[in-house]
Amino acid sequence: LVSDYCRYEVGSATMAGCVDKVGVYWSSLPESMLTLFMTISGGVNWEETFRPLIDVSIFAVMCHIIFTTIAVLAVVNVVTGV
Repeated sequence: LVSDYCRYEVGSATMAGCVDKVGVYWSSLPESMLTLFMTISGGVNWEETFRPLIDVSIFAVMCHIIFTTIAVLAVVNVVTGV
């Protein structure tokens, strides 16, 4: 989604044109996975990663909210309880 957004907005096939927060946190699949890990582990504030997705897609925003909610409330609490 983010790559398509950058391609549409900037007109290039690379992420070089997306210099804002979208390109910083969501430039590739490994970068996105690292961003999601840092979001649930406290490495980066979730709002910093959430705000750039508003311009990309409401679907991306909802996926981010659902992932963060499930990961923090369910998975982390189960691991802590065991």
